[in-house]
Amino acid sequence: MRLFNYTTEKDGFCGLFSPIEENGNAAVIVLEDGHPDSYVVKTAMKWLNQSGVSAMGVGPEKYMKGVHSWPLENIENAVHFLQSQGCDRIGVIGSSFGSNMALSAAARIPEITLTIALTLMDWVYWGIFNDKIDETLERPADGESAFTWRGKPLPCMPSPYKHPDYWKMFKKEGKQRGMSLAALDLHNLAEEKHPVTEAERIPVEKINGYLILAGAKDDVAWNTCRGISRMKKKIEESENNCNLKVLIYDHCGHIIFPESMMKLLFPAFLVDMIIPRFLVKRKGM
Repeated sequence: MRLFNYTTEKDGFCGLFSPIEENGNAAVIVLEDGHPDSYVVKTAMKWLNQSGVSAMGVGPEKYMKGVHSWPLENIENAVHFLQSQGCDRIGVIGSSFGSNMALSAAARIPEITLTIALTLMDWVYWGIFNDKIDETLERPADGESAFTWRGKPLPCMPSPYKHPDYWKMFKKEGKQRGMSLAALDLHNLAEEKHPVTEAERIPVEKINGYLILAGAKDDVAWNTCRGISRMKKKIEESENNCNLKVLIYDHCGHIIFPESMMKLLFPAFLVDMIIPRFLVKRKGM
């Protein structure tokens, strides 16, 4: 896999690009809340290359140490770069926080005609720091939205806790549920304290082209199915150019990747041993 590096200062976006010649007019941008040189992003890019499309990873520069007041124009600039390379079919894919990035960008960049959001939330997230202050892996960026657009912060859901209580509650729930990713109570409390307003909702009805939303009923990071249900309802009740596909799984947790990608992430024998233990029953909504 050939990788070409791009920086925000020089190119208008922080990214890695892995083109393939066989299908040079199509590309998918992989989005994550960390720098795009992460193992997961590069594995997703490799999987996309093997699936027949060029791939790009886009994310914040390392010095940001999180996602806070991050300009969605970074993704727009990446889209324009891909167009300059001859791509006329451009998609985005994101999982967890990356799905928030993908949906928020696709709702504002009409050139994106495929959006895949895995284990999503339907409102704009608060800004986060991953700077390990006070031994925390994550803390809220007080007063900051995760994203900006045209120089203005996107209205976002406020965090239910401030630092250091935020991480304390995160760890407490993870211990109670036996899963480090668990934060269902935290996110439910966020909606209890501050019911979602129209301004904070991601305007999913403005997304152009194909939209795939996937989540699991046993997701303990947040209530993915609730977000999917609200997005589906909004699309059904509005005029749009969106071709929606919803996938709901009974047992998948917060990590939903194709099996073929899982075998790139982990040794194949380990995937073959683990996957049969889960009842992956898919239902259409």
